Amino acid sequence: MKFQILLTFMLFAAALLPAQDACEGYFPFEEGTSFTMTNYNKKGKMTSTASHELVMLEETSAGMEAAINLELTDEKGKEITSSQYNVECRDGNFILDMQNMMGSLQEAYGEMDADVETSGIIMPSNLTVGQKLEDAYTKIQISSSGISVMTTEVTIENREVVGQETITTPAGTFDCMIITSNMKSKAMMVNMEFEMKEWFAEGYGMIRSETYRKGKLDSYSELTAFEK
Repeated sequence: MKFQILLTFMLFAAALLPAQDACEGYFPFEEGTSFTMTNYNKKGKMTSTASHELVMLEETSAGMEAAINLELTDEKGKEITSSQYNVECRDGNFILDMQNMMGSLQEAYGEMDADVETSGIIMPSNLTVGQKLEDAYTKIQISSSGISVMTTEVTIENREVVGQETITTPAGTFDCMIITSNMKSKAMMVNMEFEMKEWFAEGYGMIRSETYRKGKLDSYSELTAFEK
């Protein structure tokens, strides 16, 4: 369970990351920045929070790289899990390598091995209505003594910029681009499909995300705190 929650938020974090040539764009790529996404069920009851803090930013031969601490807590404020993920700015794109999850996976599964295969999620710096974005996938296989224990596959397809909208959350009012997509998840022979609708603001990243199943709202997340 911890693993699937962590995977979901790492994918959300990746979805925050379009960029410009100067490593600026729809993510606050500035050391010391912190932001919190609060998650709710379809009835509006809080279920968990995801707190992110950019703790390191350094130049690389290909661009720049940031280290971001992530802490997940439940509705009572109890920690679910914590980890650190790296985001690389390369050739004007931000790229999240799911291999950064390996430490958290090893902690969750003890002596078991975790193999990660991922495309990362890439978004361009300039978003326009009608623009179609690249698909993304992640496959994680947990094994013990060479024997497969669990395989999880997540794909994000049909990503498209569908509009612009100004929205307000507890963190403020933001001018956003809206992106829709389809997410498919397969784990332990259980297949699930979701429709996603997400709002992104330049300089902030994801402001709100809604998840639908069979056309009905299943859950949503929104930015509730932001500090530089």
